[in-house]
Amino acid sequence: CYQPGLELICALFACNKAGFVGVPTLPLAVHQLQAWLYAVNHILDDSQAAGVAMCGTTWKILEACKPDAADARAVCDRLTALNPLITTETVNSEFSRYAFQPCETFFLQYTSGSTTKPRGVMVSHSNLIANAEAVVDHRLPVTVSWLPQHHDMGLIGYYINIVLCGGSTHGFSPNSFIKRPALWFETISRYAATASSIPNFALELCLNDRRVPQSSLKQFDLSSLRFLMVAAEPVNADNFSAFLKKFTPCGLKPESLFVA
Repeated sequence: CYQPGLELICALFACNKAGFVGVPTLPLAVHQLQAWLYAVNHILDDSQAAGVAMCGTTWKILEACKPDAADARAVCDRLTALNPLITTETVNSEFSRYAFQPCETFFLQYTSGSTTKPRGVMVSHSNLIANAEAVVDHRLPVTVSWLPQHHDMGLIGYYINIVLCGGSTHGFSPNSFIKRPALWFETISRYAATASSIPNFALELCLNDRRVPQSSLKQFDLSSLRFLMVAAEPVNADNFSAFLKKFTPCGLKPESLFVA
């Protein structure tokens, strides 16, 4: 249970090295506390998790929380009873001597739960290797991602694939993008990114001239992009065409923008 950042990625690989199956959860936010607790409780039941790892920020929010509903308070107690491992506050060189003993399943990927209760999908090492071979279409990509790290497009596409194939990822949180979409374009421009991905709602956000005004476009250089995938949601054709029209003057090439 981590806030956006590299700590989640490190914890996931550490779990695998120790022979555990990691289960990434959505990040805890104070204003979504009760929904988060119910989602995590379902994952604990369904996966039969034996332990919980989290970052210090998540632990502080959890410690301070006082949910109104009795069943939500019971989930807080359940998490506390599992003695969470706060990995951002743990320093122990003994871990480096652990034998590498991975199991066949790398991690459990839980679905969003928008139509039914979230379901855990077993993602194997071979699944990940096949995905990387199918998706990574150029050598040593420079990527930019604000996508949620607990879901596959962000986690696999921009962190695990980079570990497998090489390259680099410049990441920030979905909230940072929603607050200021121009940050995404600025980061692509600054690092001459070659790959990024977005869902349909992000197209709409970037087309909003109050959020990304026409006057700001001259600051952006998108000519380095070789791979800009629109996925994860049904894609509106008008949004797609309007996005290409708006950002072509910034160097965005039509052949780089595609729907998967």
